[in-house]
Amino acid sequence: MTILSVTAPNAGDFSWPHGLGTTPQAAVPKETSSGLMRLQPALYDGTNVFLNASASGVTAFLFLW
Repeated sequence: MTILSVTAPNAGDFSWPHGLGTTPQAAVPKETSSGLMRLQPALYDGTNVFLNASASGVTAFLFLW
């Protein structure tokens, strides 16, 4: 498992590089500030995790397997 610290650059959809070198099998965001961060329907690819935040500046730990 890999844990990343994520800060939403804006409200709405954004991508975040995971740096795994392969496509993750699962990802779970856990907010560490007020607000909501969730996965987009596309989830992730070999380079990025696709997330959606309720506001800019929302922070979360992203657990990746």
